[in-house]
Amino acid sequence: MRFHGGLLLLTGALLLPASATRAQESTDGHAEAWLKAHLESIQRALAARPGERVDARYDLGRVDLQLTPSLSTASLAGVATLCVRSLQDGLADLDFDLHDNLAVSAVDGALSFSHGGNVLHCVLPAPLALGAETCLTVHYAGDPASTGFGSYQLALHAGVPIVSTLSEPNGAPSWWPTKDDPSDKADSADVRITVPLGQVATSNGRLLSADTTGALVTWHWRERHPIATYLVCMSVTNYQLISDEYTALDGSPMPVDHYIWPEDHADALIDFNVTVPMIGFYATTFGEYPFVDEKYGHSEFTWGGAMEHQCNTSYGSTLLRGDHAYDYIVAHELAHQWFGDKVTCAAWEDIWLNEGFATYSEALWMEHLGGHAALVQHMTGRCYVTDPSGPIYDPPSTFNSNTVYRKGAWLLHMLRGQVGDSAFFALMNGWTAGPFAYGSAHVADFTAHAAQYTPRDLTGLWNGYLFGLNRPSYRTDWRSRSVGGLPVTELRVQQIQAEAPFDLWLPWRINVGTLRSEWVRNRLRLQGHVVVTGTAPSAASVDPDDWLLETHATGNLSGLLRHLALRVQAPDGSFPGAGGLRARCGTSPGGGAWVDGLAEGVVALELGELAPDWSAGDSLWIEVESAGGMAGRLAFGLAPSSADWQDLGLRQLQALAPPQLTISLQSGGVLLEWTAQPGASAYRVEAAGTPWSGDWLPVGETVELSLALPAGGDERRCLRVVALY
Repeated sequence: MRFHGGLLLLTGALLLPASATRAQESTDGHAEAWLKAHLESIQRALAARPGERVDARYDLGRVDLQLTPSLSTASLAGVATLCVRSLQDGLADLDFDLHDNLAVSAVDGALSFSHGGNVLHCVLPAPLALGAETCLTVHYAGDPASTGFGSYQLALHAGVPIVSTLSEPNGAPSWWPTKDDPSDKADSADVRITVPLGQVATSNGRLLSADTTGALVTWHWRERHPIATYLVCMSVTNYQLISDEYTALDGSPMPVDHYIWPEDHADALIDFNVTVPMIGFYATTFGEYPFVDEKYGHSEFTWGGAMEHQCNTSYGSTLLRGDHAYDYIVAHELAHQWFGDKVTCAAWEDIWLNEGFATYSEALWMEHLGGHAALVQHMTGRCYVTDPSGPIYDPPSTFNSNTVYRKGAWLLHMLRGQVGDSAFFALMNGWTAGPFAYGSAHVADFTAHAAQYTPRDLTGLWNGYLFGLNRPSYRTDWRSRSVGGLPVTELRVQQIQAEAPFDLWLPWRINVGTLRSEWVRNRLRLQGHVVVTGTAPSAASVDPDDWLLETHATGNLSGLLRHLALRVQAPDGSFPGAGGLRARCGTSPGGGAWVDGLAEGVVALELGELAPDWSAGDSLWIEVESAGGMAGRLAFGLAPSSADWQDLGLRQLQALAPPQLTISLQSGGVLLEWTAQPGASAYRVEAAGTPWSGDWLPVGETVELSLALPAGGDERRCLRVVALY
């Protein structure tokens, strides 16, 4: 933010009078986010935040507003009929949010009323039973005190007055009495606005009539769908109408009406010609436009950004330039009709459900036009995130552009990468069509919903980004090796950020003549992963397609891992495929979690995760089971260093490569094969200090040892493999 010529300029659109020059351009573009974040602090100081007062005693029903705004003095006279349904037995009074500067002259249907502390308290003639309904009509007038982002404004454009509203998050009570709680939508809203002839008044829903009485005209709008009170709007000036039409998925027509200042008509014709194609794209992506039985369109106003009023986005005049520079804002506000208007955040700490979703929808539109490259360009450019960032849920500043909008968009982008396109778009459709449609939801509702579309555990994604701070920073390395004669690729990852390790599925691309994509779950500070490639790769890279919000660099990690790869062979000589084998390891029998095998009988065991308390000299139990019923339990102990002995190599991984160990379960026995360690002249195996075989095993390229097992294939003695140097 900077001051220039006495005018407040914000990164993004410009907070300027409508007559100001348009030569000054945005460097960031997220006018809505920047302006909301800046002005929110002002609203907190000026208002009591009545929307934070939640009244669970009643449910808001139908709303009918009769409004007469002055175009010269900024005063407003109103008659508001509010219908409610009791949520408890014996409800004796009702509280509505209404700022004190609006004077209430009467409340029809109330025994008595009082007004103070920005609350209108109404005593009912008789208590309401559970489920009973009543309607009160409030007569009020005064000069609305504009709060927040301009909840009620009288301004000029080209010398012509304009009245407009923008109530998010808690500005509605500055101009009409309501229950200002995003979790309790009005069932429907009629808005009647009486203005002088020649003036056009717009609001939500469809226009039912424009009736003239003498020198006045009353514009009657009806929103038949549930609507959050902060989305109810009014705009009045000498609008010109630009009409377009969207053909719904069922073939029916829907009006798309843009109410524009005469001086901006030509620019609006250009800038808004993308609206109908965007509606069609989002309808096929998220499900039909939520208010297809009403309308969509824009009403131009003086604010420096845009606001997703239901069916009728208010759009800042400085954004109309006739060059499509702000198509992403058109897309953002349109997407809010699904994410924010159809499904509304139930509390302001859940604002990600509105703003993060609309911001990622911008990127989806860019992808629709330009493919994956355009998607990545938008995410790494306009959605660039700086640290410190987070948490996305209940952020320190509700409308923080960096955390809520951009990082919030990245969180959805990462979710898409983690679950895949098919599941992602199915869950997004399910979200807008499910039980929260035309209602409100919490973040926890969405995370529970997403879990239904993937077998992957997304807890790490939510903990790291939704509730956590910043992002992971990776140091990566890889190498090709052989496990039991089978070429595999070992991927190595170290998390070097100050925060705790993130638990994410990491995408790798491995070049084995063809490009191969692999996702591996990484959740340790230092972790290795084995991928069965069958061919030695020429290159491997992490997150090449920018599916994660992270930083990474390559580095040599060869001496830092505690990682063991096994290969298990069935008695018939075959190697179990993926899902046909599992193994675990620990410092005692039955320790450690089961790890599913990979292809070709390969199992990768991460000692830092499965046996974190293991140290040199301890026994390491390795347990193998296959789907075919064969099983073997083997324990490898590690001899302490001495003048004569060295262990098999597990203790020395910081200096030596891990042993390339094969376990072959055969009829009546087990064959162990491992790569000889440099400098070893012979090996032998001991069981509890007694040589299993008194002979030393000669050293070649590999060392083989056959062990007889008792009937049932269960060997529980601890074996120590030692090397003579």
